[in-house]
Amino acid sequence: MESSCSSLARCVPVEPHICRRGSRLVFTMLIAGACAAGGGSTAAPQAIPDINTYSPLPNNAAPGASAGALAIATAIGRGVNFGNMLEAPTEGAWGLAVTSDFIDKASAAGFSSVRLPVRWSNHASAEAPFTIDAAFMQRVESVVDELLAKGLVVIVSDRADPLELRQRPPAAQAA
Repeated sequence: MESSCSSLARCVPVEPHICRRGSRLVFTMLIAGACAAGGGSTAAPQAIPDINTYSPLPNNAAPGASAGALAIATAIGRGVNFGNMLEAPTEGAWGLAVTSDFIDKASAAGFSSVRLPVRWSNHASAEAPFTIDAAFMQRVESVVDELLAKGLVVIVSDRADPLELRQRPPAAQAA
């Protein structure tokens, strides 16, 4: 599930996935294989596995998450949310922007992971193929690279207005 666009795009699979980059895990929960230049490749959608393929927890299991979920949570470690930074219509419009100083402070405070919500729709073209603005894609990539350089686990999460998810893009409505 790789794209040939950029280092960020190589860690932006079509479906939720764990991607290794260097020695750190990068968890992405994007449903976008968007490349700023419109290039790259996208993997075919995968079938949703049958729920019966997952064994249930035993009846006498302690309440809480499965061992696998606990292992992932342990690998992610203590985290901080960089919300309202790359979700605003423009970075900083809601009073917060990702700065090197902010990243340094998060690292110095002992956090080992950062959740970086990104609202791609603010930077997508209105017509198919709904390409992400190249400058914004580069900005997100530079933030991810700076976080990774600090040794932080980065969780990029796709942020979308629920109303946007229920509406068809104008170009698709005309079809």
